[in-house]
Amino acid sequence: MKPYKAIGDQIIYTPAKFKKLFGSSADVTLQGTFKIIKSAGATITDNEIKARVLASINTFFDIDNWTYGESFYYTELCAYIHSQLSTQISSVVIVGKDAESVFGDLFEITSDPNELFYSTATVDDIEIINSFTDQNLKKGS
Repeated sequence: MKPYKAIGDQIIYTPAKFKKLFGSSADVTLQGTFKIIKSAGATITDNEIKARVLASINTFFDIDNWTYGESFYYTELCAYIHSQLSTQISSVVIVGKDAESVFGDLFEITSDPNELFYSTATVDDIEIINSFTDQNLKKGS
């Protein structure tokens, strides 16, 4: 007679990893600067805008908002930042810090099935500018 098992009690452990984004501790290809144009009627200081943008980014990347293996789309983060600072900023973009990066490189980031995104951005990764130019956007030729 062969023994049969109806139910197994085996646990398979797969270690999870964080995929760091934007800040100096992220992989160089995932580091970026958020470039912000203030609204004409902005009523708060540049430093307050930077602090609120950073708080919005951190809330967006809260671990409860993500599942393993999900993709990041910049347009979703941009919409969230705009909803939080709708009267204070008129535009926000992210530009890669890597010398080889061009505008749009950080607009879609994928993760492995065992990875979650984690923003390491600081206020030093947020810049208030007057307008967008080909140079400050790092547009490719």
